[in-house]
Amino acid sequence: APRRIGKTSLLKEAARRLEGHFLCLYVDLQKAESPADAVVELSLAAHPYKPVWDRVLSSFQHALPDGVETVKLKDLSIVFRSGLTADNWQSKGDNLFQILAEQDQPVALFFDEVAILANRILRGSDYIITEQRRAQVDAFLSWLRANSIRHQGRISMVLTGSIGLEPLVRQAGLSATLNTFTPFHLEPWNRDVAAGCLQALSNGYGLDLNPDAIEKMLDRLGVYIPHHVQMFFDHIYQAARLAGS
Repeated sequence: APRRIGKTSLLKEAARRLEGHFLCLYVDLQKAESPADAVVELSLAAHPYKPVWDRVLSSFQHALPDGVETVKLKDLSIVFRSGLTADNWQSKGDNLFQILAEQDQPVALFFDEVAILANRILRGSDYIITEQRRAQVDAFLSWLRANSIRHQGRISMVLTGSIGLEPLVRQAGLSATLNTFTPFHLEPWNRDVAAGCLQALSNGYGLDLNPDAIEKMLDRLGVYIPHHVQMFFDHIYQAARLAGS
């Protein structure tokens, strides 16, 4: 789904509702630049769950400084990254998946912005697709696919992106790497839902918003992306306050 549709909000709401039934880990790949970075982000996502976190730390024991309990997460990411290479990120990542699969509860992994990372690897800073970059994307997506099969029933994965992953892998000739995943396209709100949001916002501010005004706002918006609906309401509200109306 495009940006501002609400992918991350939905993932976090799903995690809230699944609490007690699943261990839910949110893995943000927006700033990742390599498969090794993705393994680091997966490692850090385990931090809220102490039994998992303790085992993650032990898997990076050789790279950890003394007094690791006082090291900040952002500094640990550097430490973890220093222990990963092009030759060992897959084995380290497989070990992390195994740790997660051995927990008492099943695990839900929410990988956000997978397509951005895959596109970044595939095209590089010069936006040229090379065979080497294609092989790196193949290795990364195949690694996710292999673990989704290996730990089926114990680990469920959701891969999200604000750019399409399917067209990307099709262009790279790697469509088979996604054949264990089911696509779901998150569309903008329909008109009724957007109208309900505007009504709820007006109620929250103690306003009596005329239904005709709501219809006019929806006409101006045209496409009802959740963040844009809320932002548009806020702009109109602030303008009305400044005008004293």
